[in-house]
Amino acid sequence: MRLLYALAALLAVLGMAGRANAFCPVGCLCDDETLQVTCDEANLEVIPITLNPSVQ
Repeated sequence: MRLLYALAALLAVLGMAGRANAFCPVGCLCDDETLQVTCDEANLEVIPITLNPSVQ
């Protein structure tokens, strides 16, 4: 039973790993395929660290 819980936890972590760098801030439009972000309506003062580092 412990193995089943460990496997489920591992799959959950791996499932979120690809999304960890792709959080799109409120007011922004993020496109992970073209790696472009538009934040015209966000009124940002700094570039959020939660964006995918590969975006333009």
